[in-house]
Order: sequence, then C-alpha cells, then structure tokens
Amino acid sequence: MKTKLVIFDLDGVLVDTREIWFTVWKNAFKIIGKDLSFDEFNKDCWGTTFPQVCRQKGMTDEQYKKAEKVFLESAASGVEKMKVFDGVPEMMSRLKKDGIKSALLTNNRKFMIKRILDAFNLDFDCIPYLYEIQPEPRPKPDPFGIEFIIEKLDVKKGEAIFIGDTPVDEETGKRAGVKTLIIGKDIDKVTDILEQI
Repeated sequence: MKTKLVIFDLDGVLVDTREIWFTVWKNAFKIIGKDLSFDEFNKDCWGTTFPQVCRQKGMTDEQYKKAEKVFLESAASGVEKMKVFDGVPEMMSRLKKDGIKSALLTNNRKFMIKRILDAFNLDFDCIPYLYEIQPEPRPKPDPFGIEFIIEKLDVKKGEAIFIGDTPVDEETGKRAGVKTLIIGKDIDKVTDILEQI
C-alpha cells in the first residue's frame, strides 16, 4: 500500500534535544535534593513523561510541584540550544511536494511543541497535543495519538508510517497497528524514510 502519511516523534528524531532535556530533568531533580546521572536519564526518562518518572521515583505531591515548576522553566529556556537534524527541512519539503501528509506525535507539552516548531520553521498537517486531551492526558504509549491523526487526516493504517527513537515509540506504533521504524534499529536517521516510501 502506498504511503500517504508519515508520523514523526520530535525529540531525537527531528530535533537533537537529548543533552538539553538531560539538563532540564537534572535541574528539576536537583531542586528536591535528588541527583540524576546521564545513564539514569537515558534509561528512565528519555521518551517517558515527567509525571510518570516522578511517580516511579516516589516523589511526594509537594516535591513534584517544585520539580515541575523548574522543569517547565528550564525547558522553555532550552529551546535556543536545540538544533534540527541535518536534512530534516529538505525531507519535509520533499514529503509535501510528493503529496505525503505529515504529523507530529510527541509527549511534549503544547507550549514546548509550539516553541520548537516555530524555532525551526517546521509545519505539520496534524499535531494532537497529548497533554491537553480532556478529561485527562493521553501520552504515548497510548495509541490514541496515532488513531486521532489517522482519522483526522483520513488515511488507512496501512498507508501510515510512524518514526520514533525509543521503546515507548515502538510500543505506541505496535498498539496502534501501524508500521513503525525506530532510529538506530530500523533506520540510521530520519531522512532514510525517503528511501522507504
């Protein structure tokens, strides 16, 4: 079946943000007297949501509120240090030219998504803001985001590809029933998708 839609994760796929997010998470943990190593960040935090990790680490509600405040402030100031991966703007232009729709699926908050996309002039046909879903957020690995995109853009699951970089992304794609490619496992870099569609 011809590919009509490519769904992208953001961090680690389109934009190089790992070092920035490590600093953000480390700052948030430091405010409540907890340390976070880069190895712990990669294992426990990358690709996961901040509230989920805080619950797993046993934070109290008071600790979480303090940590979240620092997390959001640090995240907002980190955008200027992020950079888009080589070839991404050209890849996005090529998809548009070829009539292939694009969507973004990330566990980032809406304000961060907007800042990052504005900074790099990236545009998508659909972006479900998973943290703003009511009555409660529906972050990955919940398949809701992919299902929402497919319905909104009127494509079949067999016509969509999801590209991510974490086990959470892999699980999301599997639960949604769409072809999923993981960077570092199925493809080397996001722009390799152009050879597969």
